Amino acid sequence: MKRALVIILVVVLVAVGGFLLYVTVKPLGAETLAADPNPASSREEAVARWAEVEARDDERIDERCHSWSAIHDEPVETTVVLLHGYTNCPYMFRRLGADLHEIGWNVLAPRFPYHGYVDKLSTDQGRFTADDIVRTTDEAIDIAEGLGERVVVGGLSAGGAAAAWAAQNRPEVDHVVGLAPMVNLRPIPDWFAPQVVNAVTSVPDIQYWWDPGKKETIPPDYGYPKLSSHAVAELIRLGMVTLEQARTEPHTAEHVVLTTNPNDGAVKPETVEAMVRAWQENGADASVYEWPDEMNLGHNMVDDAVNTGKFDDIYPILMDLFT
Repeated sequence: MKRALVIILVVVLVAVGGFLLYVTVKPLGAETLAADPNPASSREEAVARWAEVEARDDERIDERCHSWSAIHDEPVETTVVLLHGYTNCPYMFRRLGADLHEIGWNVLAPRFPYHGYVDKLSTDQGRFTADDIVRTTDEAIDIAEGLGERVVVGGLSAGGAAAAWAAQNRPEVDHVVGLAPMVNLRPIPDWFAPQVVNAVTSVPDIQYWWDPGKKETIPPDYGYPKLSSHAVAELIRLGMVTLEQARTEPHTAEHVVLTTNPNDGAVKPETVEAMVRAWQENGADASVYEWPDEMNLGHNMVDDAVNTGKFDDIYPILMDLFT
């Protein structure tokens, strides 16, 4: 009996050691997050390709959460790509997008895969990966290229991380606004983040409430009330890959601004600042905008549905960051 227990203990220790070694040495798969540009060669092609994007939204998708666009009838100089946050959908940019269109910009707001379902408790969000973010961002930039001479990319959370990736990987982009870019979580040291990503994605997905007190009543009602451990790990994966790229070469955009927020309990501001500092040290034009502490904003400062009474103060700042 005693010998059997020793054997079991040795097997457990070897298994644990092997798992720890695996999560330590496994690469993050940066090669699958490389850009794959295929820009539209004309306005007509761009419009046709965007129609294909919108056609993907079937009966599973909440009508409010469809990919949407606001394209001027005549050619204009600037097209902005707006990339929504994780568990949210393109509807969050309805006001900002409308006003950017009003000043003469084309607007493209694509939906990320596994987002915007009618079934807000769908477990499909656990299939969401960094590769999905990159492919969606790539495609939208390709289409924007055919609509005008200047491309702006902005996003919140997952969309903010995608915007940072675009600054680093798509030289066609002129201006980038990353709002609360989800490049790492507050409790996780950057040096340990790859191990966390590998460990979390090596075990079954866990889905949990954004707010255990409010559960499915948490606003906005077009977003998901739960998060996926796998999906969150994939956001960090994208952030760490982009951070490593920023340390070795500058971005090629005219300017990049990433925002931090002292009241955001999710995004690690030090990681955002490290990314901007790396770009600056490599000679690129990049800056950090910190939302004022006294505004007491949460992670999502774009959506008026979760910023009741504050949006009139938020909105002019958003417009300044983009324009």
